[in-house]
Amino acid sequence: MTESGGLRISPIQQIEFLKRLDDGKLPFSKSSMSILKDVMIVDNKSNYVIRAKTGSGKQDGKYIGWYVSYVTTKDNVFYFSDCIQSTEKNPDFNNAHIEIANTILDEIGVLK
Repeated sequence: MTESGGLRISPIQQIEFLKRLDDGKLPFSKSSMSILKDVMIVDNKSNYVIRAKTGSGKQDGKYIGWYVSYVTTKDNVFYFSDCIQSTEKNPDFNNAHIEIANTILDEIGVLK
């Protein structure tokens, strides 16, 4: 993203991308998609695996932070994308979207 209005992608589009990646339906080799999925792992527990990507930028005078992820459990896959915005960037900003997502996933029982 740029201050002048660069690339814009919706949370739904981000989730659709993750679904296509997880299903192996992107226009890339299976090997490339497997490598990408491996480098996206941010937490690997016995009962779940979280794959994620963060992003940040500044648009329309606001700092924007993205956390795009999916969690694979024994029985299901949970996709999500969150976006936070602030007029000020402080040291907590970069981790806030990750903490928010993990709190919600924990509260709804995905990370149990």
